[in-house]
Amino acid sequence: MKAVILLLFLNACMLSNEQHLLEECSKQKERSYRYMIPILERFAPNVDSSDSGRVYVINTELVDRKCKSEAKNSRYQLRTN
Repeated sequence: MKAVILLLFLNACMLSNEQHLLEECSKQKERSYRYMIPILERFAPNVDSSDSGRVYVINTELVDRKCKSEAKNSRYQLRTN
């Protein structure tokens, strides 16, 4: 049992930042869609809501694409825990 835990610990230490950063990117994108679109729809009455939502979605997708590319660039950089 101790050997399995030790192997899992060593495997986790050897992971690159890529997997961790990709998880963070997906969480960030999910939070963006879950919380910000309803806020835009509710508190932007003087702006056309369809335009503001569309612009926000485009910006969110661009940020997500940039985040994923940075994660892939850090594939071979090991964690420094």
